[in-house]
Amino acid sequence: MLTASKDKLQDICTLITDGSHYSPPTVANGKPIASVKDMLDYDIDLESCRKISDEEYDSLVKNNCKPQINDVLIAKDGSFLKKIFIVEEEPQYVVLSSIGIFRPNMDLVNPYYLMYYFHLDSFRRYVSKGFVSGTALKRIVLDAFKRIEINIPPLEVQNEIVNKIKPIDDKIKVNTELISKLEEYTQLLFYKWFVDFNFPDSNGQPYKENSGEFIEIEGNNFPINWGYENLSSLGEIVSGGTPSKSNSDYFCEVGIPWITPKDLSMTTNKFIIRGERDITEVGLKKSSAKLMPKGTVLMSSRAPIGYLAISKNEVTTNQGFKSIVPKEGVGSEFIYFTLKRLMPKIERMGSGSTFKEVSKEMMSKLKVIIPEKIVLQKFQKSVHPLSEKLKLLEEENEKLIVMRDLLIKKLIK
Repeated sequence: MLTASKDKLQDICTLITDGSHYSPPTVANGKPIASVKDMLDYDIDLESCRKISDEEYDSLVKNNCKPQINDVLIAKDGSFLKKIFIVEEEPQYVVLSSIGIFRPNMDLVNPYYLMYYFHLDSFRRYVSKGFVSGTALKRIVLDAFKRIEINIPPLEVQNEIVNKIKPIDDKIKVNTELISKLEEYTQLLFYKWFVDFNFPDSNGQPYKENSGEFIEIEGNNFPINWGYENLSSLGEIVSGGTPSKSNSDYFCEVGIPWITPKDLSMTTNKFIIRGERDITEVGLKKSSAKLMPKGTVLMSSRAPIGYLAISKNEVTTNQGFKSIVPKEGVGSEFIYFTLKRLMPKIERMGSGSTFKEVSKEMMSKLKVIIPEKIVLQKFQKSVHPLSEKLKLLEEENEKLIVMRDLLIKKLIK
């Protein structure tokens, strides 16, 4: 009979380390260095990585800061173990200390088995109790983490387990890549229309490239019949609220969706239905939370500033949001990408000593482009099918993730 053994991580890996504890200076043209914030579900976002000089890069490669194929990378700092993936292609980046590198001994452990083991909720809870330090910023202590004992069945059993889980994971990955491409294309369309001003003119030709007329407003050139006004011209700006947490009658598992910035931090989805917990009708009435319609654009306004999502149904939020309810004829996607483009400016507007926050008044005064109504309608008509496809893919992934995690729990003891 094939039985599992208890093995320390350091005994089944040829290397357990983290990235560089020294942060090299950023250069304009160089090679990528990744931190935990650059981790995606299945890879590193090279576009978001800082660039460092070739000399610094080569030095970090020599110091084992460059992962190899089949390494398991984990988010070590902040939301530890939130991101875990296997390096499947030759990496073109080095990593900082917020990312942990686990190099499995391929004679003893299947890298995917190790990754799925790290996905176990029971494992995450175990790690959080005895292998994490820090209060403001929690981080895994690698020296202690190396000595964690995990159940390692014979390699052939590991392979059987992986062969049952990986096809689901592969489908999630394919969907994730499709979502990324749809979002990228929609954003490119937004930039083409509302930044480069090459939206289709009355003849269906790119406006600016075909000598479209422009007017000057506050030192900027805009297409004729467009405006440059406050954000409130696009929709109502709504603040949120929190019912008293000391009253259990105000909260429930299934009630009125109530979103917090933490809820958005736990997902990469563009569209959202509900958060970790709901509020009751009484909780809504006894707080400053407001019920907002489907299609509301949610923007976290503190801790941190900048999470964005679009509601798939009626929702409320806590006070950490300044949400925009689009006016008639103004699509959610236009407001979403407008805020996304202006986010660096919005972040600079933030004030506060403990943490930065943008107020409703600040957001109301934010100047934005107001396109001609017919152009907004055409844009919404163009992007709506893309958004619906993206929404369906996100929903499918949510179901697949539940299925995968249940299978991990069932097969890995």
